[in-house]
This record gives sequence, C-alpha cells and structure tokens, in this order.
Amino acid sequence: MGEPVREAAADLDTSDRDGNVVDSVGKRMFTGMAAGGVVGGAVGLLAGAALGAPEIGAAAAGIAAGGAVGGMTSGVASIDLGDDWELTHESDVAGRVLVAVRADSQAEADKAADALDDAGADEVRCLDAEGRPT
Repeated sequence: MGEPVREAAADLDTSDRDGNVVDSVGKRMFTGMAAGGVVGGAVGLLAGAALGAPEIGAAAAGIAAGGAVGGMTSGVASIDLGDDWELTHESDVAGRVLVAVRADSQAEADKAADALDDAGADEVRCLDAEGRPT
C-alpha cells in the first residue's frame, strides 16, 4: 500500500483526515447539486410547458429533484472505494481482532496491557481519554 498508508495507519488522531474527506466530498456534492438543479429546473420548465402545468411549479420541482439526485450522485461518486479506503474500516488481515479495554486507572491499564502482551498480542497501544498515546 505504500509508506503514506502506513504513516496514516500509525496516526491515531484521524480528525484532520476526516475533515479533509468531508471537505472534498462536500465540495463535489454541492457542485453536483448545483448542476443537477440547473438541469432539473430546465427539464421541469420544459415538461411544465409541454403538459400545460404551471411552469414555475414544474421548474421548482425539477430544481429540487435534480439537485437531490445530482448532489447524492456526485457525493457518492467522489468516495474512493479502493483498498486504501477500505483499510480505514476493516482489518487488513483475516482473523485479526481489535480488543479495547477501558480502565479507571493507569494501574488497571498497565495490568490489561501486560495480560494482552502475555496472551501474544501483535500490538498493544495505551491511550488516554482523548485518544492520545500514553
């Protein structure tokens, strides 16, 4: 997957990455919504004129429908569903398990970490209440 993916996997604070995804998907979604609204409005206006319906109502309905379809389509289409994307949601090796232990004290956390180490855990990380490494 490459060094950038390994570095991203090691960074426990995902707020910057999550914000970048929201920003990127959001921009594309609003662009699609605007384009869909323009196309939908034009189609609604023409359909209203052809069917004898009030043009303004038909155009408004077309804008709403076209904007919804355009926004949803471009938002979903902007998400990369490659291997790197999936790694943020699922284990990369079949059979691996994530175990989380909540401890009320550092002594309890240390005891849990020792037990996991003794049981052969591949990796043990200790985090504070905000998710920062301890």
